[in-house]
Amino acid sequence: MDTIIDLSDVRKRLAHGAVKAISDRSGLGYYTVLRVLNGDVRNLHFPDVLKATAEYLTENKTKETEAMKAISEALNTEPSEQFSARMNYQAEKYGEGSSPIL
Repeated sequence: MDTIIDLSDVRKRLAHGAVKAISDRSGLGYYTVLRVLNGDVRNLHFPDVLKATAEYLTENKTKETEAMKAISEALNTEPSEQFSARMNYQAEKYGEGSSPIL
């Protein structure tokens, strides 16, 4: 079953520099990729651009998920010994509740 996707909507949702990355990945010219993403379905390279776009989006989504997971883990962990020592020094020098100098 074919799914109709509005490629101009996909183009609008791509991050800055994505068209260049898709162009590099597919081995096609920047403007060829841009024409396809703007809706030129008659272009000979249409399937190649779609494949490279799907690969780019999948890779980008994976990187984004991993980064969000790393941030979440970093925020939910106990401070390291070095950070704790720095916070103790800060409290001793400037008093309890002072903002840390990092």
